[in-house]
Amino acid sequence: MSKPQSAALVRNRYFDELSATPGLYWLGQNTNHIESHPAVREAMLRSIEAGEFNAYAPPLGFEALRAAIVADLGVPAAEALVTEGGVNALAMICRARCKPGTTLVTTDPTWKWPCLFARQQGAEVIEIPIYDPACNYRLTPEALKANVDERTAIIYLVDPNNPLGIRYTREEIESFAAIARDCGALLVHDCTYRDFADGHTPALHVAPKGSVVSTSFSKWLGLAGLRIGALVAAARPVRGTGADLYQRARRQRHRPARGAGRVVGQGRMDEEGPQHRPGQQGDDPGGRRRDRRAGAADHALAR
Repeated sequence: MSKPQSAALVRNRYFDELSATPGLYWLGQNTNHIESHPAVREAMLRSIEAGEFNAYAPPLGFEALRAAIVADLGVPAAEALVTEGGVNALAMICRARCKPGTTLVTTDPTWKWPCLFARQQGAEVIEIPIYDPACNYRLTPEALKANVDERTAIIYLVDPNNPLGIRYTREEIESFAAIARDCGALLVHDCTYRDFADGHTPALHVAPKGSVVSTSFSKWLGLAGLRIGALVAAARPVRGTGADLYQRARRQRHRPARGAGRVVGQGRMDEEGPQHRPGQQGDDPGGRRRDRRAGAADHALAR
């Protein structure tokens, strides 16, 4: 008699079987099946040949990659923390901001993982229905304002929305940011699909003091397996938030590998990636260097 299997194990084996199916197109995951750009393939091959996959990246990510991320978003005054996919950036934000007695306000449909992270911290999740022609399948400032109050810790906005495909205007983002500011919430702008929409406005363009942006290389660049994303925020210290998130980042044991981060850095801009210097990657047991990194993290992760 076979022993019962957990639901998680059954799902994992099914996922594994799908992953091993040749020619399968993952429409449910929205991973990119367009052939990789030659520069990306060349960067990956160079990284493998150089053996760059056997070491950790610097705690905040390679400087060339961090600079490229903020340049691509058009927010040169911001800082980026390279994370293990966009989901890791969102997990850190939810775990730092949410607690019992707070709320995370988002739409329905939304991306469900931040909702799970918020509930794990004891927060209430409020999902505003937008799958409705009456609201043109989008969140309205009026609907958002009616669902936030002094308990609201996070307003989570997926833009463009998956699966609806709508993209919010600059004026709408400004309205959402003003509502977040009035109730003391952090506007978390999930920009994973921004490269598939013209005229996209990251919230940092209109509200650098009260918003953060999460992004991912899984969709637009088709690098889901490399697990690279980023959390981007204004470059200034705010007590508590930056330090808390930084400590969580330092405790990670599955940060993007050195080779993966360098692949993206090389593929986006240069013929060569940043030169590695001893002592840059991994955790630093030295007090003085740790203090300097903690200060840099406060700038990188402040909201």
